[in-house]
Amino acid sequence: MNLANKRVLVVGLGKSGVASALFLQARGAKVTVSDAKPQDQLGEEIPVLLDHGIAVETGGHGERTFRGQDLIVVSPGVPVDSPPLVQARSLGEPVIGEIELASQVLPKRLRPRLWRAKLFRLEAFRPPSAAISARRRSL
Repeated sequence: MNLANKRVLVVGLGKSGVASALFLQARGAKVTVSDAKPQDQLGEEIPVLLDHGIAVETGGHGERTFRGQDLIVVSPGVPVDSPPLVQARSLGEPVIGEIELASQVLPKRLRPRLWRAKLFRLEAFRPPSAAISARRRSL
């Protein structure tokens, strides 16, 4: 995936959102970050992003911020059914999560490690088979 001069919006300014924004900017993307939290709750992240030339929007997600983006990357803490993301998808804007971003950008030789890590996390949250059986019987 060529990110040079692409307009990319990162939604969510947690640790992974900041890391994604810096990662994208280092690969030549024109990055904007947006977070619903007010500026005073976001700590030291904002100056770091601004020092790297990344535009920052805080205190809500502006409707215009989501329009005309080449890519929208959503942090894990952001609900995928939030109104701005639903609207962006309806307008045909590409919306992906951070794991998918990594799978598209990382070299192929690193991708199996990423997927193994993802599968491990999924396995950790899988309920025991007894709980699944009990749920099926109650249905």
